[in-house]
Amino acid sequence: MSIALKQGYCGTVTYYIEELLSIYEKQNDNEKYKDLVQETLFKYSRASFKYYKKLKELYTKEQWNNKRDSIIKNLESDGEGYHRDDLRQIYIEEQYYDKLFKSVMTTPLFEIIVRYEKYLKKDFEKQLLEQYRKIVEEKSRFTGKKNYEEIRKILQHMKTLKNGEKLVEKMIEEYKIKYANRRLMLEELNKV
Repeated sequence: MSIALKQGYCGTVTYYIEELLSIYEKQNDNEKYKDLVQETLFKYSRASFKYYKKLKELYTKEQWNNKRDSIIKNLESDGEGYHRDDLRQIYIEEQYYDKLFKSVMTTPLFEIIVRYEKYLKKDFEKQLLEQYRKIVEEKSRFTGKKNYEEIRKILQHMKTLKNGEKLVEKMIEEYKIKYANRRLMLEELNKV
């Protein structure tokens, strides 16, 4: 596994891990199974939600409650980087919606925010609406039919949130004045 990891053969590493886990499971070697799952989570497949879930299943609820925060802190220690979505899944699993919100806001893209909205809406609906507004403001600086269609899509989505209807109406009124010479943009705004 170490050689495959050094050579960048992640698929091979995952294959070996799964084979070893299968062997340990058949041998009822719970200690080696647990050690490999933990090693995989921290070394081979950093913050993989799949291995996080496997590790969680190896503990009682009380044991897990004592262990999970140190595990999450360790996974966060190198920044979110390439395993950002796995960390977000972990936050959802543990219902750490504050951490999820902070993580999602580090990537202020409509597609990312809307993906996690159902978990955040209850506690952060106002902030989500504001973030969508900022995204539309930024997008409105640029021209192009695809961009205008994206603006329309975001505005329509904003209307589904509390107080979104009023905000969208206000934004559209402002844009119709500010961007009066952008015919394609005005067409998309009229569809909202």
